[in-house]
Amino acid sequence: MYKLLVLALFFSVFIARASVVKEDSFYNKYYLSSFLLETYGEKISTIIQEKIIKRGDVFSGACDPYSIIKKGKRLYRKNYGCFKGFHEMNKSPLGKKSAIRTLLINEICSEILATKGSLEYSLRGIDKRFNFVNFSQYSEIFNLKVDKAIFNEFKKEKAPWAVVSKVFCRSEKWQKP
Repeated sequence: MYKLLVLALFFSVFIARASVVKEDSFYNKYYLSSFLLETYGEKISTIIQEKIIKRGDVFSGACDPYSIIKKGKRLYRKNYGCFKGFHEMNKSPLGKKSAIRTLLINEICSEILATKGSLEYSLRGIDKRFNFVNFSQYSEIFNLKVDKAIFNEFKKEKAPWAVVSKVFCRSEKWQKP
C-alpha cells in the first residue's frame, strides 16, 4: 500500500511538471530601443520612437509616471512616456513572445537597414571585408554563435553585410535575458 502511494505521488508530480509550459521572456521596449540605437545609431531614433517606445502593449516595459507630470500639468515626454495613459504603469518589466512582436521586429529591422548609414554605423570597428573573422565579430554584437557553414551561406549573397545584419537584427537571441 505504501509503495502504491509513493508511486502515485511520484507520477502526479511528474504529470504536473509535464503540464507546466515555460514561456520565453523578452527584454522590454527600453532595452530594445537602447540596443538598436547603440547598434545602428541615432538616425533610426524616429523608427524606434514610433515602432517600439510607443508600443508598450507589444514590447512591455512600464512607463515612468513621474515623467509626465510637471507643475500640475499633464505632459507626455518625448522619450519613454506613458503614450497611452497611466495604465501603462502596470506593464510587465519583461515582454512575451507574440506574432505581433515578431512581425514588428521584422518591420523595424527592414526600416532600420533601409535608413542610410545605419549598416555602416553597425559595422564601426569591424573591417568591412566579408570574412569569417569579421562575421564572427559582428555576430557577437547580437549575442549569436556562428560557424563556417552559416558564414558560407551568407557569403553567396550579393550584399552579404546587409543580409547578415537583417537576419541578426531579427534574431530573438539578443532580445532575451
